[in-house]
Amino acid sequence: MAAAIRYLCLSMGPTALNIPGAELVTVASLADARARMVKEPFAGIVVDPSAFALVARSYDDEYHAKLDTLYRAGLELAALPSDKLASLSSEERINLLKANILKQARELLHYDLVDIRLINPATGAIESLLSEGMDPTSLGLKLQPQTTNNGLTGYVAATGRTYYCPDVDKDPLYIRGAPTARSSICVPLAHQGKVIGVMNVDSDRTDGFRRQDREFLELFGREIGAALHTLKMLSAERQSMATLSVDLISREVAIPVDAILNAATALLDRYIGLDREMTDRLEKILVHARSIRRCIHKAMESILPPDQAAEAARTPKAQPLADLRVLVVDFDERILRSAHAILEKLGCIVETAREGREALAMARLTKYDAVLSDINLPDMNGYEIFTKLRAIDSIQKVVLMNGYGYDPSHSIVRARSEGLAGALYKPFRVDQLLEVLEKANRVPAPAPDSQSDVAPAGHA
Repeated sequence: MAAAIRYLCLSMGPTALNIPGAELVTVASLADARARMVKEPFAGIVVDPSAFALVARSYDDEYHAKLDTLYRAGLELAALPSDKLASLSSEERINLLKANILKQARELLHYDLVDIRLINPATGAIESLLSEGMDPTSLGLKLQPQTTNNGLTGYVAATGRTYYCPDVDKDPLYIRGAPTARSSICVPLAHQGKVIGVMNVDSDRTDGFRRQDREFLELFGREIGAALHTLKMLSAERQSMATLSVDLISREVAIPVDAILNAATALLDRYIGLDREMTDRLEKILVHARSIRRCIHKAMESILPPDQAAEAARTPKAQPLADLRVLVVDFDERILRSAHAILEKLGCIVETAREGREALAMARLTKYDAVLSDINLPDMNGYEIFTKLRAIDSIQKVVLMNGYGYDPSHSIVRARSEGLAGALYKPFRVDQLLEVLEKANRVPAPAPDSQSDVAPAGHA
């Protein structure tokens, strides 16, 4: 009689799984599963339905760990040593950035076939910045940001969308990069929503990129775009250096200022109607906290040359999201920082909260044009915060954000039938964020009773 085939079964309790002719060896944790598979031979691993949540949680933890690593790697890309900065020429700074990009691509993403090209603002041509493992003849190609006859590079540069080619031999758009390439992916490099270049990565395996790989490459592409912009700023004159410093200060104070707003708003929400002196003091705290950002922006305008200052003053007003007041609710600080960095560049007024109760207090005392909220907050789900926001303001435009397509409470589906303004699925692209906000902003809201940032205590 043939020996039974042995499978490792991951289960959180007694399992009803039965595989004819197979022996199931049950373990109750991923750590035990790894230890048994190292010591003993198994034909495979079977997951009991009782362990689905455990596997999903493990995937979520690994995903966030990789995101944190990518975020730190992005900060290191343009981390030029301050003691050497003054002595480095522009070419030396670029070479240092190239070395950092290749190092992170190899050590973090494990890619050896990389080609990065930038769009020349003067000529419009897509020119090579760095290349590793690519055919030298491909580097001399004259490519333009066009969707045809310019390979994946031209297509992505023209559309700003990632292009995945699972089999290079079957895709007429693909132009040979690495001699051993079997599949390829091209992601845009962008800054403030504008495509400044592309990154091509080839694999020596057909369909060599998982969905998660593609998401990480898009995130890495954003960090490269930010690093290239930082490098450009660092290579400019003293006034540009000062502008960058103000920008960095603005980014660093954004979250602490939001924390002050959250705390003061929670107290004001509690004391309204009970203690007039306390509410007056809290309203002053809110006004002064919000003025910090305005003071930083004014400082930036004061150090710009006159022509750049005039351009900076005109640009936000010409944008579709100018002066849009947005509340972003998410427990992940990366999302809150990104919201400030992206939306404030487009003229939005951004404030953030980490929990649903903080967001509701903010919404009761401040009029927001749109609220962007994650569906998995520490104290409530997406549908709960949606209904409570609409109870405060029946026409409040709410956009719900979700990660990995996992929505156990069906918040988005339930809210859509009740007036949800839109939905975003992380990690989302900048253009998707702008599209959903522009769509939500097309329906005009009634004018507020007061022009101040904080509603009068009696009115609230």
